[in-house]
Amino acid sequence: MNYTIEIYDRHDEKWDRSARDFRDYTIYQTWAYQSARAEKENLKLSGIIIRNSNQEAVLMAVVRLKRIPVAGLRIAYIQWGPLIDHTVHGRIVTQEIWKLLRDAYIPLHADVLRIVPNCVLDPQGEEISSAIGNGGFGKVTFLEPYRSIYVPIDGGEEAILEGFHKSWRRTLKKARKNPLEIREGNDPSYFDILKQIYAKTIERKGFRGLDPDVFIQAHRALPETDKMHIVIAYSNGEAVTAHASSFLGEMGEGILAGSTEQGIGLNSSYLVWWQTLLAAHRAGMKIYNLGGIDPKDNPSVCQFKQRMGGKEIFHIGTFEAARSASVRMLWRGIERIYRCVARRA
Repeated sequence: MNYTIEIYDRHDEKWDRSARDFRDYTIYQTWAYQSARAEKENLKLSGIIIRNSNQEAVLMAVVRLKRIPVAGLRIAYIQWGPLIDHTVHGRIVTQEIWKLLRDAYIPLHADVLRIVPNCVLDPQGEEISSAIGNGGFGKVTFLEPYRSIYVPIDGGEEAILEGFHKSWRRTLKKARKNPLEIREGNDPSYFDILKQIYAKTIERKGFRGLDPDVFIQAHRALPETDKMHIVIAYSNGEAVTAHASSFLGEMGEGILAGSTEQGIGLNSSYLVWWQTLLAAHRAGMKIYNLGGIDPKDNPSVCQFKQRMGGKEIFHIGTFEAARSASVRMLWRGIERIYRCVARRA
């Protein structure tokens, strides 16, 4: 089959319309989110669409471009992509597509191209992984594949409730009896409330967390139909738990969540999660991604999510292609130094 490649240097509405036709479309492959990241980190963006002979998009990606002046390297990075699961013609898994993606950026635009496909490790995922390898990418083995829990929500309210562990249902029932008020929507002011609660949460738990300002900026830039959904629980007029999700493609994505000490005592996170899953179902999502889990370093959160009736999954991992073997060695050396410094910071 003959394919055509389009490279973009700026966002346009046609991109959004095409991207919405992919099941694996997420917030992380929107121009709004990637633009916020690029501005924060002083990076450039690029977009690519590969079309088949019928002019149908079979692969799309927003690409972050980073320069490392001291080493003279140009790094291209596709976060949670590229998009390959089209609602009409399904996934294109041939190695030809991956080679086209590689050659579109190396060596003209980058010395290294790293991709992190939004693809579960199952029989088709293994086939895709093999095609990526045959297309000129090597697996980055020192990076652990994404691990999460996917909750099916297409069965509706009763099916979701029945999927919960009995202890989860019991605590949800207790939360419903507490004096909690739920507000939800995409008003930007809700994100400001979430930011305050999230800051208290990461301070209490002692982890670095994500940068809420990136999501706030992305939220404001997203078209109305694509904005994130925020659920907030109030007790006596005070916000005690907040949770933001993105409903794109066919899977709801947990973005940021936090609770105050008061909220923990009221079990408000159970009620907020419940309302979040219902909102995702109303939005037409089939699955909800509860977010990464770490049974070793964060067992309590892992157990909380495991009891929500989902299935534990692994993604196929991270892959990269380089202009040459020497470039790959140089890049790996720089990355090892960076990660070592980051761990000590």
